[in-house]
Amino acid sequence: MKKISFQPEMEKEDSIQKDLDSSLYTVNASKTVYVIHAPPNNTNLDRLYSGQNVGSIAVKLFVQKIQPYITLPGHIHETVDVSGSFKHVTRKLP
Repeated sequence: MKKISFQPEMEKEDSIQKDLDSSLYTVNASKTVYVIHAPPNNTNLDRLYSGQNVGSIAVKLFVQKIQPYITLPGHIHETVDVSGSFKHVTRKLP
């Protein structure tokens, strides 16, 4: 799996990254259900017919860092045809 890093210049304007960095979104993450419109990058949820992944890097990093109880993100409509799935498990619950 390739390493994803967020570029500081991406934070200069309003962005998903700035919103998700707010303490509002990180309190009691292990007991919180997150509903996020954008799918995380490089998952079964963000693939185009071309094979390109177009999901949010910020959402992926947020889920990896915070490890929420559950995240219900959106998906790219064609991704089910491409990946064969409409879900992606990033970790197993204890």
